[in-house]
Amino acid sequence: MWDEINEYLKDNDTYFLPLYNDEGKLQSFCYEDIKNDWWNYICANETLSQMKRDPYTITQVFKVLFPDIKLIHIHDMNEWSYILYKGFSKVGFPVIITGTGWSALKETNTYKLEDFADFSIFNVYAEGTQSIRIEKEYPKEPFHQIVDNFKFLKEVVEFATVLKKSISINSLIEIGVPVFNCRIPHKEELSTFVKSEDNSLTSYIAYLKSCLINGGENLTDDQKELLYSIYSKETCEKIAKEDLMSSYNKKCPVFLNNNFSGKIVCKEYDNKLKRRIYLIGECIVTSYCVELKDSLQYHLQKNMEDYVVVSIPIAAYDYIKATEVIKSLPIRKDDIVLFVDSRLQWKYNDKVNNIDVFDLYNDPLRKEVLYSDSPIHTNARGNKLLADRISAFIYTDLKVNESDNLYLQKGEILKDSAIKKINTYVEDIKRNNVIGTNNGAIVMNANPFTKGHLYLIEDSAKKVDTLFVFVVEEDRSYFKFEDRFRLVKEQTSHIKNVVVVSSGAFILSFNTLPIYFEKAEKQNEEIDASSDIEIFARYIAPKLNIKYRFVGEEPLDKVTNQYNMQMKMLLKEWGVNLIEIPRREIGNKVISASRVRANVEAKKWEEVKELVPEKTFEFLYKKYR
Repeated sequence: MWDEINEYLKDNDTYFLPLYNDEGKLQSFCYEDIKNDWWNYICANETLSQMKRDPYTITQVFKVLFPDIKLIHIHDMNEWSYILYKGFSKVGFPVIITGTGWSALKETNTYKLEDFADFSIFNVYAEGTQSIRIEKEYPKEPFHQIVDNFKFLKEVVEFATVLKKSISINSLIEIGVPVFNCRIPHKEELSTFVKSEDNSLTSYIAYLKSCLINGGENLTDDQKELLYSIYSKETCEKIAKEDLMSSYNKKCPVFLNNNFSGKIVCKEYDNKLKRRIYLIGECIVTSYCVELKDSLQYHLQKNMEDYVVVSIPIAAYDYIKATEVIKSLPIRKDDIVLFVDSRLQWKYNDKVNNIDVFDLYNDPLRKEVLYSDSPIHTNARGNKLLADRISAFIYTDLKVNESDNLYLQKGEILKDSAIKKINTYVEDIKRNNVIGTNNGAIVMNANPFTKGHLYLIEDSAKKVDTLFVFVVEEDRSYFKFEDRFRLVKEQTSHIKNVVVVSSGAFILSFNTLPIYFEKAEKQNEEIDASSDIEIFARYIAPKLNIKYRFVGEEPLDKVTNQYNMQMKMLLKEWGVNLIEIPRREIGNKVISASRVRANVEAKKWEEVKELVPEKTFEFLYKKYR
């Protein structure tokens, strides 16, 4: 209902919509609240969103924060008060509703006010107790005051977030994961303020920043100079032009890659198989209003090059997402989880390695501005200082993990939407083929299909019930996918237990291992193939009863050799064995697709004929002679 009303107001450019009862009598008006008090609005809206999904947790937290409250009295009805009423009622917490709006929805009371002491009643004035519109200096337009009446929900959702995250974090600590937390102070906890950091300017700076994000056309020269003292002129101009807050997630492929699970990695480190630091937090983790090269993540990455820093932004008020993310992390035994946020309650968690940064903010000799309107909204200088402190602390405090397990937590590496696509892909394979119980797999580019490929398939097929040959679908090779696929299928048709299928988007694709398609130029690069390998081992192999992955020995290609070595290390964690088969040789040289391509380019057709099966030769000779 609320969504329909919202759409109607937008589509018809109107502010009010009358609400009538079944008898045609006017009961109330619907209107859209103007969201100027954005932070409290977001917190309240998110709390109520989670109230719909998880009313039990929200109610329990409310009872902890307000232990003397036995009844909630909701005055008047709007979308938020309705969600509140439904959520508390669902878990059996006493609620009384008053106001004509409720009668239109035919809601009635089961409790009486006189049965509760005044001090035990929590009043929620959904539509306020005074004028609905008041005037604010910034910005100079009227706004609704409704948000103020739900401010208590901010405390509820923040407490719920800390509570749920703490439970998840403790579970990580119990399995040996090093967990660090850097708590950024609130302004109220600080005593040192430099220039624009002064408390009296907090709201003003926030307003100027919002103007800048929206283009900055109306800012005066003095206002611009004030912002330049925080972010630099160059950065401010980029903020005004592109909105750096959102660009962190979608701009500059030079710096950033997004993998399937929404995690962000500095691109130059994206292929490295190293220990990981999962950097989890709110504004500061999303590179709030700074350039990528000035972000906390980038400075941390530069300081800790023996790690890959994986940034995972989470809204401060979304405890459900926070707990899901923590549980989903694929954590190997030398990885680190690092939280950066401003939660006051963190200081009470003794199990977490707390990194103290208060002295950086409170340094009486400090002359440089570190943040804008809030200490967690750091600028380039603030991010550099924090990164230096964090990296020094971790290197000093970190203990060697003696666990024999490669994975401390296997987690999830794909989003639900990607998992659904994989499941559909696998079900299509199962629907169109009869498969055994002890199966194997080969993934090949077949660029082109050689006698070496045929030998690998024939030898592997003898060892399993069904052999799946996944032909790389990505069209980034010398020969097109449709030609490569056809040649593999035609020349293995005599092997009855071989099933030739496309690799799809999740097996050795540009998304899962981009360097594979650039390996000619990057033979000396160190790679991280773990995502590609884990996707195959976790989501595909079990559903197709694949127990073995076959590869040919790789003496020539350094990238493929690294890939094979990492498969040997990682696949066994998922119950899949890697079997390396010696490469077939002709003329004291291993058969390779690159050798075939070189001979095709040189028009050495006798050499080509010696290296490839008959139908591959016919295709090559016809097309390239």
